[in-house]
Amino acid sequence: VPTSSRLNDVINVAASMTYANKTLADMGLAVGTLTCSWGPALDRQSMTISVLSSPAPAVTSISPNSGATTGGTAVTITGTNLTGATGVMIGGVSATNVTVLNATTITATTPAHASGSTSVEVTTPGGANGANTLFTYESPAASLGAPDEAAPVDIAESRRVALSTAAQDASVGRTQGAQRSQARLFSQAQLQNISDHLEGVRHDFRLRPNHFGIQLHIPSMEPFKPLMAKLAEVGLGQSGSASAPAVHRVVAKDPSPFAQGDQRVTRDDKAAFEDRSLGVRESPSIERDPERFSLWSAGTIDAAWFSTDDQPERARKIRVDGLTFGLDYKAGPRAIVGAAFGLGYGSDTSAERLGTVKSNQRSLTGYGLMGFGDGWVLDGLLGYGSQHFRGDRTLSDGLATLTFSRPGRSAFLSGGVSKVFDFQPWRMALFLREDVTKIRLNRYEEVGIADHALGYQSMGSTSSNASAGLSLSKDMYLGGGRLTTSAKLSANRGYSNATSQGVFYADVGPVGGVYALEQQAMEQTFGALSLGILYMTPSGDGVDIGWMRSLGSNRDKSARLRFGVNFAL
Repeated sequence: VPTSSRLNDVINVAASMTYANKTLADMGLAVGTLTCSWGPALDRQSMTISVLSSPAPAVTSISPNSGATTGGTAVTITGTNLTGATGVMIGGVSATNVTVLNATTITATTPAHASGSTSVEVTTPGGANGANTLFTYESPAASLGAPDEAAPVDIAESRRVALSTAAQDASVGRTQGAQRSQARLFSQAQLQNISDHLEGVRHDFRLRPNHFGIQLHIPSMEPFKPLMAKLAEVGLGQSGSASAPAVHRVVAKDPSPFAQGDQRVTRDDKAAFEDRSLGVRESPSIERDPERFSLWSAGTIDAAWFSTDDQPERARKIRVDGLTFGLDYKAGPRAIVGAAFGLGYGSDTSAERLGTVKSNQRSLTGYGLMGFGDGWVLDGLLGYGSQHFRGDRTLSDGLATLTFSRPGRSAFLSGGVSKVFDFQPWRMALFLREDVTKIRLNRYEEVGIADHALGYQSMGSTSSNASAGLSLSKDMYLGGGRLTTSAKLSANRGYSNATSQGVFYADVGPVGGVYALEQQAMEQTFGALSLGILYMTPSGDGVDIGWMRSLGSNRDKSARLRFGVNFAL
């Protein structure tokens, strides 16, 4: 029997089987010195045994020294006095799969733990090692691979701005304004096409030959103004040149165009022009039977510059193409009724690209013209239109581009009364007119990134324009054709009602909240002057050149040129 042994060492006691192959701990021996005696009383023997404690373990390293917070990292712990280890703690949490390989090596698997440095502790019968910071838990890095489609991700809190902020983005106001402007300008183009047509026949109620016409309106340019002024001066007979009188070949005064019944005219250039326009052979005296039906069309390509009142320096270009096909029916000597079908296309561009707005539009209009009394004329029209807008909106910060499609409809009407005076070769008319346009745009939602896509409730707007003025025209007959010079001066008062456009986030709908974009009512008073020259052949072919100038706060067009052509059908 050894005279000294460490705790847990095995002592072979040959004299007694009671403690054979037992450890000191099994025998209940404590650390210290004890005396062991055995044998009978007459022959008892004894010996002193020193019981010593095992040394505490020490941990010097762990490999690897870091792992994921989710745990599951296989580690190897290196140290001394690790024999008999009863547990391994990492960050105060028990490790799993602990295996003591020898007195200096243990393997284990890390448990889950929050990120940060932790202590690795091994417990043996000799105690536990001291605290340390040998192992570090790290959060797993974000995956760069394909996202897990089954895992929902909520990013609204980090990317979606307040609805009021999104609704007040500059791109929203611009897109809404462009939609309203295109719908209004198309209706105005139809009003203008039909009104101009009626104005051309209100002096004599004579239907023109079937014809097709188209006009181009472009912003006026300074170099053209002196030329147009000179043409107007010559056309109105204000030039002082000696050759001017040679142009005027009409010497016979026509009877009033408002005389009842058929009329006979003396042979002159005017009669010859009108005879050829009706396909009548030349003869000293003729009786003309006016046509009962006439097909006509008028097209407008309108390139306008539009700027809002709060940002007049930021003008943007709006183009509206309006084509009108009409059928006239002469219901009586001084009455014409008809119907017209309109087609239109609009587009809007700006210097700073915040998206595009395009539209296709259609309309159906009924109209009439009636003369009564001594030179009085009533005219009116009523139309209905449908619109479809499409395009995209780019946020002012460029973070997203959203697409949209929006239907709408419009109704427009116009009524006027005029007094016509015939002072051959001059004609003058005083007029009053009221135009009203009502627009209704339907609800729609943008398509794109959910954090930026907005929805818009339906909205309506009404605008009107009252005008009064006079027009002056003069016919001259040159080379078998008719040259008509004209001038028109009017005073106008426009009004647009206040509007409210409800805006919401498209993915949650109005139940998630609605922000109202308000636009105040607007009034504008302005004058307008237009000068024109029209040359028409007896067959109905013609060329029209005009210049128009707004003399006040008309915000759509301040000045523009008109180029038109007519083709007989």
